[in-house]
Amino acid sequence: MHAFAVLPDDATIHDLEIPTPSPEGRQVLLKVVRAGVCHTDTHLREGGYDLGSRGHMSMKDRGIQYPMVLGHEVVGIVEQVGADVASVRAGDVRLIYLGSAAANAVNAARGTTTAAPPGRTSA
Repeated sequence: MHAFAVLPDDATIHDLEIPTPSPEGRQVLLKVVRAGVCHTDTHLREGGYDLGSRGHMSMKDRGIQYPMVLGHEVVGIVEQVGADVASVRAGDVRLIYLGSAAANAVNAARGTTTAAPPGRTSA
């Protein structure tokens, strides 16, 4: 599958061919049809945040691993689901915000997802 990503110490955006994962357990494989690239992605390209008088916080210090795929606000079509997924099916359209792993873990534990209303898309 294709992914637009930033490599370590390189602000160039690369079109990478990476292996397509197979979802396991409660995982879902989503084919992204739209992705929002925002200022957070700029920081990823720059390798960190300017904290003004407090200095600079590097992405590596935050535990960010490269290559980093850009765009954490996505709309896509579910292609496959893991064996333990009950509420999502292949072909479903989903709007996903990947901004916080902790928040996503809470939502996953609750079994909640963000579904696009019938007949609606982000386009």
